[in-house]
Amino acid sequence: MTRSHQILDHVKSITEQRDHDLLAGSLLKSVNDMLSAYRSMHVVLSSDQKPQSVIELHNGRWTYTTKDVCLEPFVQGLLNDMIQSSSGEATAQSADGSHLVARRIFESEHSLQFLVLYKSDQFDPQELHILLGIVSVYANFLSLLNESQTDELTGLANRKTFDTTIKAAFAHQICEQPPARVEHEQRKSQNKGELPLWLAMIDIDHFKTINDRFGHIYGDEMLIHLAKVLRDSFRHEDFKFRFGGEEFVVLLRAQSRGACGMILERFRRQISEFNFPGDTRLTVSIGAVELKPSVFHITSLDYADQALYHSKGNGRDQLNFFEDMVDQGIARVDEVHGGDVDLF
Repeated sequence: MTRSHQILDHVKSITEQRDHDLLAGSLLKSVNDMLSAYRSMHVVLSSDQKPQSVIELHNGRWTYTTKDVCLEPFVQGLLNDMIQSSSGEATAQSADGSHLVARRIFESEHSLQFLVLYKSDQFDPQELHILLGIVSVYANFLSLLNESQTDELTGLANRKTFDTTIKAAFAHQICEQPPARVEHEQRKSQNKGELPLWLAMIDIDHFKTINDRFGHIYGDEMLIHLAKVLRDSFRHEDFKFRFGGEEFVVLLRAQSRGACGMILERFRRQISEFNFPGDTRLTVSIGAVELKPSVFHITSLDYADQALYHSKGNGRDQLNFFEDMVDQGIARVDEVHGGDVDLF
């Protein structure tokens, strides 16, 4: 296969992806193959330069870390220097003699993405030119992917992404492509795959009154600030969505109903104590339910919705679990259970 055909195959592989982690993994595989790197890393840093996630391909072995991420001091220092100098690319040599090239590959309001490559010999100019081309394809495609999967106002994932995510969670999809196996291995190693998955529906109380009184522009500003609190209150690996209007959804893993309740109650309090623009105070009502593979996901959505409206109907600014409502005899579990039927 000629070099040009090889490049085209990798471009095809990158642009076939619709998942951010799979896209990053495809990038690593492409640059490893094209540049003969023995180690490559896709690093995401928060806006305050703290590592959020690392996908790594090292001598054919994948690892994926999103919890307690800690970069090697040499790499962290290199990336920090690039941020301070606004540099797009940096090369260096580590203490063990490895040659490194780090490339800034994507930047958003909330995070920075870098690609770090290791070789036993130096990178020549042609390799760096190929790297720049592949990274450009990745960045352009990621921008298109974000446009289709992100809520324009808040920057959170949108309803379309929610449907895809919840289907994958119920189907326990493990794709044969390396990045998907990476995520599965990482969750298994942290016992996260065994933790129950919870769905929380969050609705701003009396939001219509805010829009009617101050106008939709002011209301949009409230949504933007609430989304920031939401993003900061949950872990990077939790899924956060704007579901529509003033309603948001979070998918999170927690050991028990009590543990999930503590996380959601903390968020509820943070919202009630947050000083929104104009010295405005907001509260949210929350309904939650445990997601189970044996229950249709549309049924679980209905359960969380019932719990949400129970919160609203009983004073607002509170959290209720559907399971508690069943125990109290004020809700009933649907007798219809799930399977392989696709409802979205």
